[in-house]
Amino acid sequence: MRHRIQELFSEEMIDKIREICNDPKNIDNNMKGDEILFYLKDKGFIEIGSGTNRIALRHMDYIYKIALDSYGVRDNWNEFNTSVKLQPYVSKTYECNGYIAVAEYVNLITKQEFADSREGLRSILELLGQDYLFCDMSLEPKNAMNFGYRDDGSLVILDYGYIYPIDRKIMFCKMCGGKLVWNRNFSMMRCAKCGREHDPIEIRDRMWKKAESFKDRSRYDKALNKDGVLEISFTM
Repeated sequence: MRHRIQELFSEEMIDKIREICNDPKNIDNNMKGDEILFYLKDKGFIEIGSGTNRIALRHMDYIYKIALDSYGVRDNWNEFNTSVKLQPYVSKTYECNGYIAVAEYVNLITKQEFADSREGLRSILELLGQDYLFCDMSLEPKNAMNFGYRDDGSLVILDYGYIYPIDRKIMFCKMCGGKLVWNRNFSMMRCAKCGREHDPIEIRDRMWKKAESFKDRSRYDKALNKDGVLEISFTM
């Protein structure tokens, strides 16, 4: 198995990325993204896009998601941890060390393709929504760039750092106790009894308050290879 992170990033480079990500004097992620792009400008990376907490770069036929803050690190781990379970509906995440995640390259969707694919995407979200809570994966036009498709035309979700197994014990409305269900665009959760809408972030925070931690760190430590990189056994 090839280790893309080890091949492209020296220990010095990873230390520099970690330094930029954790810089206490810089809280502007746009500036951090520019700094990372400048640092990697001669390494053959092409910018694909920048999100709130991560920047996505392409090198050959792989995407490298680089964390810009602690939330980006968490998103990288979450995608790595859920990638296999969510196949074939999300892009594959092959490796992760927290600061860098190596992902499958797929075609970005255009606004028109997004509009034409809404029913297909709705089918995917309906399926995932049975067992998962997610944010920023709605059918609202602002989230169009979070979707893409493989060469065979199958639709995939590109950015799934905010997806979590549902804790059914808290999936109720705080106002009336009714059951929470997704609205048609999967942007909000709606009470089936009183109709009140709930932001998925609010539901996530309620779940996190019941959990001891976001992830079981010891599980990752045991899975780390000798070079500190976690791997998934996808065919690359």
